[in-house]
Amino acid sequence: MNKINTLMLIDNKEVDYEKCKKFEKIGTYEIKIKLNINLINAYCMFLGCKNIIDINLSSFDTKKTKNMGSMFDGCNNLTNLDLSNFDTKNVANMNAMFYGCYNLTNIDLSSFDTKNVTDMSYMFDGCNNLSNIDLSSFDTKNVTDMNGMFRDCYNL
Repeated sequence: MNKINTLMLIDNKEVDYEKCKKFEKIGTYEIKIKLNINLINAYCMFLGCKNIIDINLSSFDTKKTKNMGSMFDGCNNLTNLDLSNFDTKNVANMNAMFYGCYNLTNIDLSSFDTKNVTDMSYMFDGCNNLSNIDLSSFDTKNVTDMNGMFRDCYNL
């Protein structure tokens, strides 16, 4: 079993994706929140964190989050991601959210509320090994951009 490395994020309005530099070793990471974080902007939060294999985000409070664009962009070793506790009812941008996560094979987004999302462009672009995805709860009536949403998803 891999050792779980823990990164504590201090209370702030936005999470600085430069914290990615803390993920220097390939492995499993549990992200814990210290105090009450108001995660309004998750844009590029884990951008380029190529060493993360598994992320536990069960303690994230995303009820105020509006931007999840490029949140996991470039997490190319990511194989396991549980987003079942994500509250996405206020999110408008999911552009390139999983862009380049080419080792991700399965993702369950059945709990996502997407009625306010307008941009899903390139959301799964480059997820070459993605073979199972649950989008059963997706409401796309307000989406204005789905360009390249499943580009290079060869196994879907």
